[in-house]
Parts: sequence; structure tokens; C-alpha cells
Amino acid sequence: MVFSRYSQDEDKSAWYGVEDPKKRKQIQDRIAQRQRPAIKNIPDASSSSSTASSWSSPPCSSQSSCSSPGAELSSDSHALQIMTVVPMTVDHSLLHDPCVSAYTALFQNGIILGLTCGTCIASKMHRVPDHVPDSLKPTAKQMVALHHPWIDRFPFPKMRDHCIELDAIIDSEEFLYDLFMMRSFDVLPGFASYDPKGWRMGTEFAKKWGYLFY
Repeated sequence: MVFSRYSQDEDKSAWYGVEDPKKRKQIQDRIAQRQRPAIKNIPDASSSSSTASSWSSPPCSSQSSCSSPGAELSSDSHALQIMTVVPMTVDHSLLHDPCVSAYTALFQNGIILGLTCGTCIASKMHRVPDHVPDSLKPTAKQMVALHHPWIDRFPFPKMRDHCIELDAIIDSEEFLYDLFMMRSFDVLPGFASYDPKGWRMGTEFAKKWGYLFY
């Protein structure tokens, strides 16, 4: 194998073609000494990772510039951080409150009644304290008949009784499926979760299940 020889003026650090092992070792040591300062200037992995974790990329200025889901996620989290730090302006107080979902309202009613979401066994409704709103207080049927606990969360006494009376006819799984999958209920702004006047029933849901509420 033949190596092309470099002249000393062309490259003094080239060890190709140097047959003397001592001279080749000297040239290689000289190259290694030159590279050490450059290696010292390279930040280690721990410092670079800490710097990267403390820096976040700015949000995309337009949707067209966001080509990857990761970029959109970064912009969303960045916007969330801004919203938690910057106080609301006066204009925000003029906006209408969004409707509360039926699921939020049912969960809040369960807290008022002392019910847990993990309870799935049919049972009788227990007595409740006097401060519980009238719309959530159990009816006579609820206290004597075994029924699904989720029924107790609705602020409609007639509906609760109808569900108990028609338990052998109503498919509870179908009812709950439609409750989640249809536009079933919204609770209007300014109304408590237990106030039946604030509950608005969706048209499609009302056509199928409205008879239970009247």
C-alpha cells in the first residue's frame, strides 16, 4: 500500500507515509494536543440538557408555519403559561360564561349528596342533610327501591322516579351512551348544578328520552 507524501510546507501534521514509528507517534501526539482545547470548549451533556430544558421554543406565528403536532403542542402549552401569568383585562369580564357540561353538573351534585363515582352497585338512597337542595333530596321511591346510584345525581325528582319504575324496560347502558354521545344537556351560565331551571336538553336526546322528565 502506498501513501502519497505531503511536503512539510503543505501539512506538517500529516503522518501518512511516515515510516519511522517514533516520528509518526510524535506527529499524532502533536495532533492530539491541538484538539484538546477544542474539546474543553464543548459543553458537557448535563449542562446542555439543563439549558435545553429551561428554554422553550416560541409559539408559531401562524398555523401554516406549524407543520408538526409537536409544534402545536408547544404553542398551546406556551399560551397556557401566558394565561396563568397575565391578569385578565376589563374586557374579559364582559364575556359570557360558557355553559357547564352535564357531566360537570352531575359530578358536583354527587359531591353535594356525598356520592362517589366508584359506586356502581344498585342500592337505596340514604337520608341527606337538610341543607341539600330540594331538587336533589331523595324521593320515597329512591329510599325504598334498589336502583343505579347515577340516577340520584339528576336534579329531576320525576325523572328519578320514572327511571326506578321503568327499570325493567329502560336499557340503562343505552341511556348513558346517549347521555355521553349525544348533545344531551347543558347547564346555562349563572345557574347552579342542582337548579333544574338551568338545564337545557338537546333536541335529539329529548325526542328519545324526554318522556322520563315529564
